[in-house]
Amino acid sequence: MNAKQNITQVNGHNGGIFSSVDELLFYLRTIMNDGSVDDGQPVSKKSLEQIHTPYIDVPRSFYGKAGYGYGWLIQEVFFGYKVIAHGGSTLASGAYVAVIPEKKIGIVVLANNGAAPLNFL
Repeated sequence: MNAKQNITQVNGHNGGIFSSVDELLFYLRTIMNDGSVDDGQPVSKKSLEQIHTPYIDVPRSFYGKAGYGYGWLIQEVFFGYKVIAHGGSTLASGAYVAVIPEKKIGIVVLANNGAAPLNFL
């Protein structure tokens, strides 16, 4: 691959995104506030409920029952709380997003290493 190739050829996977800390914070706040943020409603509460509903069972989980919703892993009971998470990587970087909606806790972990096991941090 040479320097003139388009960046989308490197990071053009189905879920590949380019984002900033501010955008990720806005995204987490939207999820934690049932789709409402900064006096707006970019996503309806009903849509978030559908997105974060497990439709496929995950057979093995460290913390008990888990399922896969629309792009999100839903851990039904993580030390007493529901956790919604998604992670991914490229050859050069990785990311992991997790939210505990009931506690209004969200975390984003970014790494300059695509092989880092961010979901275990």
